[in-house]
Amino acid sequence: MGVLKEYLGLGTPSGIKSRYPAPQEDIQITGIEKRVAEKAFEVSEVEWGMAGKIEVRKLIWNLVLQGKLVPGTDTDPGLPFLTITPEGEQWLRDGGGQDRSIFFSSDEYLQRLESQGVVLGEVAESYLTEAINSYFNNCPRASMVMLGVAVEALFDEVDDAISETSNKEWSNIRLEPKNGKYSRRLEKFRKVIEPRLHEVTKITQVQKPGLYLNAILDHIRQMRNDGAHSALPNHDMNEAFAMLELFTRVAKIMVGLRDYLKNP
Repeated sequence: MGVLKEYLGLGTPSGIKSRYPAPQEDIQITGIEKRVAEKAFEVSEVEWGMAGKIEVRKLIWNLVLQGKLVPGTDTDPGLPFLTITPEGEQWLRDGGGQDRSIFFSSDEYLQRLESQGVVLGEVAESYLTEAINSYFNNCPRASMVMLGVAVEALFDEVDDAISETSNKEWSNIRLEPKNGKYSRRLEKFRKVIEPRLHEVTKITQVQKPGLYLNAILDHIRQMRNDGAHSALPNHDMNEAFAMLELFTRVAKIMVGLRDYLKNP
């Protein structure tokens, strides 16, 4: 991503500068591919092959979907030429803080989780995929709602694992019944987990798990409260990205605890 930003132009509060190619030259897909191959992978465009080009084109398309790039120029309305939008210029000015805000696909995000030993259940994965797709399509509110539902699905998986575990230290825990009010279920879960955070850290290898769990449980509670009122809140892409990043930690905690209880 750093190489791509260098090619498009590095931003400062006073404006875009250090563009490669020069500001008067057109941005082209082939130019981006060549630059990424040479600078990020230190190979020629030919050596890089079609597989590498496909990954860069996915990245470019995600930038288009997010409104940071649009096809064409002032004289040629179509591809392979690209133009940076005002939103794209702001993204460049923001520097490196949002470099991870672009994922090639929901598959790549899931692979990132799986590389950390996090394998979601089918229901949680389906909602997470919707959350990422909504993020790609500039729908931050929808992304955050779907992410909350994905966490609820993970919570159900942990709930089932606690109910069925043979681990003596956890088997005597009684959570709220599944047909009970969800807010009460989540609050009971929070109370059960809080005195066991040290053990959760040992099980999941996530430091200070309470910080992440409290943040995501508060998000779910707020999401449900907002859904009960006609006035819907405004959420921006930065908030949606922050929640996607938070989810990677929460998922590691929840899945780690689920798997431990299933195989104590």
